[in-house]
Amino acid sequence: MSRYAATVLLLALSACAQVREPVGGPKDETPPQLVSAEPPSGTTGFAGGALILRFDERIDLRKVRENVVVSPPLETPLEVTRTGPREVRIDLPGPLLAGTTYVINLGQAVVDLTEGNAAKDLVHVVATGDAVDSLEVAGTVRHAYTGAVERDVAVLLYEAGDTAAFTAGRPRYIARTDAEGRFRLRYLAGGRYNLRALRDLNGNLRYDLPGEEIAFDPAEVALPGDTIRHTLELYREPGPRPQVMDDRVLPEGALQLVFSKPVDSLAVRTPADGPRPAWLLEWGSDRDTVLAWPTDTTLLHGVRVIVQADSAAADTVTYRRPLRPPFHLVLRAGAPTPVGVPLRSSRPIDRVDAERVVAIGPGADSVRFAVDRDTTDRRLLWVRHQGGDRGPILLRPKAVHDVFGAWNDSTTVTLGAFDPGTVGSLKLTIDGPGGSLIALLQDGQGRAVRRAVLQGGTRTVLWGGLSPGTYSIRAVRDANANGRWDPGRWREGLLPEVVLTHPEPVQVRLGWDLEITWTLP
Repeated sequence: MSRYAATVLLLALSACAQVREPVGGPKDETPPQLVSAEPPSGTTGFAGGALILRFDERIDLRKVRENVVVSPPLETPLEVTRTGPREVRIDLPGPLLAGTTYVINLGQAVVDLTEGNAAKDLVHVVATGDAVDSLEVAGTVRHAYTGAVERDVAVLLYEAGDTAAFTAGRPRYIARTDAEGRFRLRYLAGGRYNLRALRDLNGNLRYDLPGEEIAFDPAEVALPGDTIRHTLELYREPGPRPQVMDDRVLPEGALQLVFSKPVDSLAVRTPADGPRPAWLLEWGSDRDTVLAWPTDTTLLHGVRVIVQADSAAADTVTYRRPLRPPFHLVLRAGAPTPVGVPLRSSRPIDRVDAERVVAIGPGADSVRFAVDRDTTDRRLLWVRHQGGDRGPILLRPKAVHDVFGAWNDSTTVTLGAFDPGTVGSLKLTIDGPGGSLIALLQDGQGRAVRRAVLQGGTRTVLWGGLSPGTYSIRAVRDANANGRWDPGRWREGLLPEVVLTHPEPVQVRLGWDLEITWTLP
């Protein structure tokens, strides 16, 4: 064998003997499992010091400050560190309270090193006394107006009678809501408590910033004996000037802002060191809700947006771009009306290329029409018959361009005469306790398209001329009869006005007169 051939053979054998990561196989979806703890969970007579947790695989720590919660809170924050490939050390700085059960909830802070799977239900309990407390309080936190569940909200228990603790002191117990808005305060001592929730913006467990959202139960929680599942309604307390009560980015890219009261003027901008799109404002009928459309969303994800209503102090929200915003502009033709056929776009319109709008079909040459933009609504076009025959109108691709630079796909509009049978109506009867109600009919994007203030025990409203589609019905118990929803006032013990949602969606069809009776609880 030649020297060259021997060298090649040795290299081939060496390659065969190399150790490589295994290729293929199922993805690891198993989170780390706790193998042992020193001292073990449930230890009594704990005098302080370190806790050591050991796991069955290599681990890492993620977002410790956001995930790890100790209850009752400590004057000096505990320290959580990884002291080995599979080991976590938790230091509880003293002094610890006598006769107290301490609960350390690690949330999703411990993850496996390869796939990032988070350990679940990782709670460690130690007691400085001779027994571990075993009582609990559970429930859900949701938004007072929208009804949406609220995740990652601090839920706090205070000793009853401590009126200053919520703003200047510290809670006795703390938990955080999960992705479904649920909370569970465990290992509690007997006593009487006040139950609160807080969207804590500065991490000090105190309600001390005007932009923080809160919720409260007006009744004391008595332990043992509390067996109900509490529902806390989260809201932002109104000031003397308009405040942002709710903000969210809709699938089409608009930033929806809900204010505590009607707004006369609004300035929306981004910080000077970030992207600077222009903003188009689309107001709701009561001017307490607005859709702010940025002219460019591509660089806005995670960017702070500064909002200033009237002469109020500026508020800050975060714009989070939809994961897969639709590119094409969607045009939906409504039923013909006496003034023409309405054509609503999914986003504000920038321009219309009239040369790409043509009549089609037999007799197309004799059809006379015009396409006009609405003078007040930037998402509305009108296709108007101007003489001759009637026939279908085709809007070719790129006939209508929106503010994001996208355009429509082929859209056909039937240029027919107005027929009352092409729209639907809804007769809504609300039965239940008396008092003032605000009835709302909302479209698929949660915008109120019809609204009525109703009085008395049995209340009826007729909404006609509705475009076909799916709607939802909501009712606000307008306790002070001022014609709008009001958030709570914690210091005065006033809860947010109750908002109820009809349990079923409403389907409006062409030419149908729909009747719904809703009995409120």
